[in-house]
Amino acid sequence: MNVALVGPVAPLAGGIVQHTAALARSLADAGHEVSTLGLRRLYPRAPVRVAARSRDGYLDAVDPRTWRRSRDRLALWRPDVVLVEYWHPLAAPALVSALADTDPRRVTAIVHNHRPHEPFPLADRLTRRFLLRSGAVVCHSEYVAAATCQLTAGRA
Repeated sequence: MNVALVGPVAPLAGGIVQHTAALARSLADAGHEVSTLGLRRLYPRAPVRVAARSRDGYLDAVDPRTWRRSRDRLALWRPDVVLVEYWHPLAAPALVSALADTDPRRVTAIVHNHRPHEPFPLADRLTRRFLLRSGAVVCHSEYVAAATCQLTAGRA
């Protein structure tokens, strides 16, 4: 299976980065062709933009110039499935744009947090917009799953 994995990658640090790396390794070890689209920033006020160590491409949540390139890259890859790590509404506009030409039935959202830990303007609206572009949703806890279902009026 041809899999596109969208999420934060090294040299960023943290649990979601580790999750993305482990998922990519597991998929490759299972014989899948994995292309990664790394995110450059984890949170809105990241002091430094880092170069994502993704051999395949990167997406910057606050740099719209990367959104179209990412959409074109996904179209070129023609993945059977696109797995998208989701943890913060900052990334939602970039993700929605990058996935605009991808059939939502091929998109699976992996939700770490349905809402950010700190206040963020339009958090629920941005998250809902992204989730409704996903054909399937996987949540990291029952709490997040219940909250995600409420957020999307039962569609998640």
